[in-house]
Amino acid sequence: MISQKVHDSWIKIFEECLEYDHWGQIVEAEAGYRKLSTQVEQFASELEKRRRGDVRLKDAACVWLRRFVIVLRAREASMSSSSSPSGSSQRYPTQDDMTLLKTSLADLRSNNFEFPLDASQFYSAGGRGHSGRAAGDVSPSASKDVSSTGSTLTPPLAPGVTHVIIFIEKIGLKDAPKYKQPKIAINVFDDKSKRVEATHESEESLHRVDNHLYFEQQMYMQTPLEELRAREASIFFEFKHYKVKRGGYFSVRCWSLMEIDELVQPGKRILELYRKPADYSKKKIKLFTEKKLYLYVEVQHRTL
Repeated sequence: MISQKVHDSWIKIFEECLEYDHWGQIVEAEAGYRKLSTQVEQFASELEKRRRGDVRLKDAACVWLRRFVIVLRAREASMSSSSSPSGSSQRYPTQDDMTLLKTSLADLRSNNFEFPLDASQFYSAGGRGHSGRAAGDVSPSASKDVSSTGSTLTPPLAPGVTHVIIFIEKIGLKDAPKYKQPKIAINVFDDKSKRVEATHESEESLHRVDNHLYFEQQMYMQTPLEELRAREASIFFEFKHYKVKRGGYFSVRCWSLMEIDELVQPGKRILELYRKPADYSKKKIKLFTEKKLYLYVEVQHRTL
């Protein structure tokens, strides 16, 4: 899957980066991390298009590679003073984190795809851009809203308020392989079932590992946490997929819910799945499945 030549080249570049990083040679380390992240990103994109071989192993490898790119770019970003504004809660990879990756990278050709770090904590620095693509795929001037009805762009930051970011990691479905163009729509409604802000939509899932579809995307809520609390708002996640029949359309398969008390503190959440249609009044909620399959998200806060 990954040739010995390519693997050896990545290890050599990464070891050089670690050496430069250790001795404080910032320019050389930045250039090395950037070069390696670009190579790995290109390889992952090509690997995703291949139709031969073990699909499960291919998907697992792609997930590992994408996470590796996130950490590389976050470490590169940490070396710029402008990347760490005063008051920012953004976490960047440390030298110890990068050393852990060295061992994991060395094991890659043994099909050991267990990633040693939680890459989601570095997403703001090195993850997908506004359009959901991996950072560096588009320039800031070219980025645009993912949804025609809502925005995933970072809202203007204001002093004294807390902005909420929802990181959508993955969803578990027993028939995950069958869905075409799967994505997740986010709607926000208050306790009176009134819409709080426009709909957000993720980009399509790019990876599948067993019964899980991976999104690994950040969605920026446009309403500050303080207003969401005042209105007792809830966030509704609707899993959608494309159906070809009757001219083609996106259909909701199941949905999930996160209430305001789950938004107040940052952290990971495991959410149950419910039968469609989404009930914004929360009066008629029925479980979608009794299997241990869930939606995995993380609540992140950003303040000035």
